[in-house]
Amino acid sequence: MSMAVCAAPKFIAYGWDVQAATPEDVLANVAEWDKTPMDGCAISIRIPDGKGGEFSYKTLMNDPVWSWKELERYEPILRELSKHRSMKESMLSAFRAPTKRIAWEDDAGWGNVASNMAMMARLAKRGGMRGLLVDPEDYPRSRQFYLLPEDGDRAKTIALARKRGQEVFGAVFREFPDITLFAFWLLS
Repeated sequence: MSMAVCAAPKFIAYGWDVQAATPEDVLANVAEWDKTPMDGCAISIRIPDGKGGEFSYKTLMNDPVWSWKELERYEPILRELSKHRSMKESMLSAFRAPTKRIAWEDDAGWGNVASNMAMMARLAKRGGMRGLLVDPEDYPRSRQFYLLPEDGDRAKTIALARKRGQEVFGAVFREFPDITLFAFWLLS
């Protein structure tokens, strides 16, 4: 008889308070994190949008293509964080439902999503993070992951959705083949 071996539980902090912190904030307070039983946290990356706002995991799906030049400044901060016991299992927050629904036929829109997710995966890998936290719950009520009448034929839409998933997460796995994806809600 064989016995299944279960991995020890890991504690990863996530919540609006944690997501409000910048990587710099987390690094400035990492000694306090090390006093807790935490194994990691979800880290939110922000890029100025040039208009007084920002791009982040919350807007990633509707943003223009992010460049590595905009993200690389976070790499040394994340590498430093990943050296700490309390940050070994940390994830970058990524992939939230879009604020504006993207048509399944929109090659350019889905190309932007794939590119932005690839950049996040690259940053996670180079920064020593465990992977990406994926939370596609429909907070903005865009109904992206629902079959709507305007989508047309059900079988065609399902095929397109699968194609988009392969494009987006294919880009992620090319950047970080052994990435861990931690998902809330998934597509239930």
